[in-house]
Amino acid sequence: MLWLLPALVTAKMLNLTAFSKEMFWDEPQQGLYEVDVGLEGNNGHLMAFADLNSDKYTDIITASGDTFIINLFNTKTSTFD
Repeated sequence: MLWLLPALVTAKMLNLTAFSKEMFWDEPQQGLYEVDVGLEGNNGHLMAFADLNSDKYTDIITASGDTFIINLFNTKTSTFD
């Protein structure tokens, strides 16, 4: 039981004001943001998420009329091609 004593003493000294806000990122303002993921020219409707090329990243399938468009995730640019 003596080995628990330092942990209990330390836990009582820490509270929410003990953490420095400079260590954490500032949170963004609330609301909606536009995010460019590489689909700006694609006017189709989202149909499915899948890993089509087995790279362990999710790809997107969209449909526009009678055309299906496969958008593979590009890890170098973090966008869909």
